[in-house]
Amino acid sequence: MRTIFKSYGMKSADEIAQQEKEAKEYLLENGSEAGQGAIYEYIRDNENFEYEDEQDNLDKELDGNILCIASIGRWNGRFQGYKICGNNLKEVLGSFGCDEIHVFFDGFNIKSKGYHHDGTNYIEYREIRQDKDIDRLTNMIYSGKKITRNILNYYTKSLGSYVKEIYGW
Repeated sequence: MRTIFKSYGMKSADEIAQQEKEAKEYLLENGSEAGQGAIYEYIRDNENFEYEDEQDNLDKELDGNILCIASIGRWNGRFQGYKICGNNLKEVLGSFGCDEIHVFFDGFNIKSKGYHHDGTNYIEYREIRQDKDIDRLTNMIYSGKKITRNILNYYTKSLGSYVKEIYGW
């Protein structure tokens, strides 16, 4: 798994400790106060810069729109859902109402995991094939039918080749 973007709340304790250490060192080297508030402000600002950098990296127009297929965690259970986005790859960075997100490439597909007040969302992002009637697939998703990998590959294709090209993976 290769991370594309990970917000602060999705990081491990070791990653957070490293970020806090680097922030404190930077602040002290530049003559600033290095209290907890200043450290967190530095980390938040740095995260915003990282997010914008990834938006720039992923700013690539695709032939087809992006289909987001989600397993949505809600207060009353887990539900299947989808959203059709535009055709720019950077749309995979959308938080879709989550407070914290981790967008990653699993070797085959771009996916994300996001936390929000009701639970956790899991999303897989795919490019819609232009020669297929996507309504048939979205109706299957909406009605809660099981979507096999063969069905998904018939209507959509992986975004993996794009991120491999961008990041050199």
